[in-house]
Amino acid sequence: MTGGILYGIRRILAPRGRVFYRYRYHAALVLPLVYLGLPKSQSFLLYWFLPSLALNLGYNVYLVNRFGGTPGQLLCKLRVRMLDGARVTRQAALLRHAVLLALTILSAIAGIIGVLRIDEAAYLQMPFIQISARMAGLRPSWAATVDTLTQMWIVSEFVVLFFNKKRRAPQDFMAGTVVVKLPARAPQAPPLASTST
Repeated sequence: MTGGILYGIRRILAPRGRVFYRYRYHAALVLPLVYLGLPKSQSFLLYWFLPSLALNLGYNVYLVNRFGGTPGQLLCKLRVRMLDGARVTRQAALLRHAVLLALTILSAIAGIIGVLRIDEAAYLQMPFIQISARMAGLRPSWAATVDTLTQMWIVSEFVVLFFNKKRRAPQDFMAGTVVVKLPARAPQAPPLASTST
């Protein structure tokens, strides 16, 4: 889960253009907390659950609703639109992300349970790699099913995407959306100098 948080923060911090400029400052306030040793706290995942959920919703729902796509989509001149060409509604943006969000929440809960099952004294002595391996072994039995469902969902996105003409993914069918490519702008000629007579 923290890897996903760091990946999301790095994507926000990377130069993305003027629209997302202010978000880099917010993320810059969070990053030092990650590197200052908070992961050494056994309840780190518990503390990060709600902030990471907020970042996830902000990135995948708010940005799609407000700007028509995530930063990567915007850079590639892609926009998420309703089937009729209108802006994506908040409900459609949430529905688009609902399946992956539910699977992410379940996976995070399984990770929290796994970490809390590790003896606290042993936890504080372990390097991060050992904590991750131990946590994976102590997660609830249903966590493997969640992992499998997540992988199946991601694979199904590509399969469905390649077998329909509009290249709509399952989440697009669920929400009534489509991803469109913006037309390239024609280069503008410099204005002609006006000569007054």
